[in-house]
Amino acid sequence: MTAGLLSFGRTVVASPTFQITWVNADNTWVNAPAGWTTVRNQFTTDMGLWFSTTINIVIDIGYNTVGGGALGGGGSSIVVPILPTYADVKAAMIANSTYASGTLPSSLSNGSGSMASTSPLGQALGLNGPNPVHDGSVGFSSSTTWDLSTDGSCAAGHISLYGEYVHEVFEVMGRVWTNDSFTSAQGLFSFTAPATRNETHLATRYFSDDNGTTNLGAWNHVANGGDYGDWNQLGDCCDYQNTTGQSGVPTLRDMRVMAAMGWNLTAAGRTLAGI
Repeated sequence: MTAGLLSFGRTVVASPTFQITWVNADNTWVNAPAGWTTVRNQFTTDMGLWFSTTINIVIDIGYNTVGGGALGGGGSSIVVPILPTYADVKAAMIANSTYASGTLPSSLSNGSGSMASTSPLGQALGLNGPNPVHDGSVGFSSSTTWDLSTDGSCAAGHISLYGEYVHEVFEVMGRVWTNDSFTSAQGLFSFTAPATRNETHLATRYFSDDNGTTNLGAWNHVANGGDYGDWNQLGDCCDYQNTTGQSGVPTLRDMRVMAAMGWNLTAAGRTLAGI
């Protein structure tokens, strides 16, 4: 492990191929309640039950910090970006027989052929190797009233910490929306109508893995602010705004986004995704 990073070691997970290593660059995690680590470890195990891509994702985790900076509330993530061409991404998705790769367009609507993704997704697609330090950062604030259930359930008046792990780590894994000059991987599956893609953050957009025929959920709208790659308050742990009492288990639409972008799913993951 890179000098200067406090490694918690490789967390044992169900999958022999998909692994997450947690590190803490600013040494704040030693102050986190023990229950937070218990939830993290169960989440890590469950990720190995859902994903089968051969990878070890190194994630920097912070207590009241993210990437070494102060965190005001809730959870947050910082990704390690890569800037591949669409031609390379499309070729990799087709070569890897990525779910929904048959619906990819011949070219991007932004006309530039430029994409933005994250280090782990690039690794999953064979576009880049591991980052020499870590593959992204997540952080969680003690000012939020977290539910520490390890099965994704959540009591009234609380926010599921398990669900926040899902939300932030999925972003590190590539579930992000970039500025309109660069199309993100999930932007390849964004539509305003059947066969009408919208790779920008403007107008009403929805996720579809069959060329826009089926609306699997609306992306966050520009009028709301926040992350445009989150859901538009669909009762999901990946909504743009946390909701108390909401389950932290990823939904069918969450898992289909991950599969469409290039992550391989186990049988259990495919069951969650309904594919």
